[in-house]
Amino acid sequence: MSFSKKVKKELEAVTDEVSQDCKRAQLAAMTACTGETDGDILKISSDNDMVIDIMAKLIRELYNIETVNTSPIIISGNEHAIIREGLKTDSDIRDIPVMLLKSTCCKKAFLRGAFLCNGSVNTPEGAYHFEISSPSKKFAGIIKDILFSFEIDSKLIERKSHYVVYLKDSSEIADVLNILGAPLSQMEFYNAMILKSVRNDINRKVNCETANLNKTVAAAMKQISDIEIIRDTAGLDTLPASLLETALLRLEIPDASLNDLGLLHNPPIGRSGVNHRLKSISKLADEYRYNK
Repeated sequence: MSFSKKVKKELEAVTDEVSQDCKRAQLAAMTACTGETDGDILKISSDNDMVIDIMAKLIRELYNIETVNTSPIIISGNEHAIIREGLKTDSDIRDIPVMLLKSTCCKKAFLRGAFLCNGSVNTPEGAYHFEISSPSKKFAGIIKDILFSFEIDSKLIERKSHYVVYLKDSSEIADVLNILGAPLSQMEFYNAMILKSVRNDINRKVNCETANLNKTVAAAMKQISDIEIIRDTAGLDTLPASLLETALLRLEIPDASLNDLGLLHNPPIGRSGVNHRLKSISKLADEYRYNK
């Protein structure tokens, strides 16, 4: 089961627990997303059986209208008028009256209805993405405004014949899951975020250590090359005693760090001392390379 389906399955049970006003707000959003009007006929259709079941249940409970739970649901004549009066909509079912969104809980119910019909959220293990598709720019604007009232700054784009309100920020997506009424999904999302963060930190550290190791190996190879140039031209015995000691140790232990090389000197010297000697050797080697 996809993460979106998990979230919607959790939200399905929330509908029974809210007030009548909230149910009207949720039904208004779902009708705007899935309904079409033709005169006095309202046709509600969806590929998601759960959406049809929820809407049919709300219509029966709120307006005492029996429906057949198959897509499409056809509501005509007086029944359609009763629903429209209950929702207090105008001619366009996507003109949502302000009174339906007067309270915070009704705003949450409205978002829940829109998400159940036209929403999706990526699995948190992948790229973070949450969206609600809208059949009109006006309806998308309502969704965007409601999200903003919860301090969620969503984005709006036009995609083919629809408008899409979307989020990419992981923290905001987690907050929206809680606003919709899906705390279990929110917790799963948080856990995935933490695991992903830990995994990314480990990868960054491994990459950093690998890069540092590569630099160390490259530097050691250059130092060995410098020593070999001197050995094959003037000879190592031409080096001062201090540089000779460092050169021989580097040839003997090519993968040793500068700190370790310093401890092997007699008497031991620090990392900076070893680095200074190797630079002196490199300078001499460059002179021999130039002369050669």
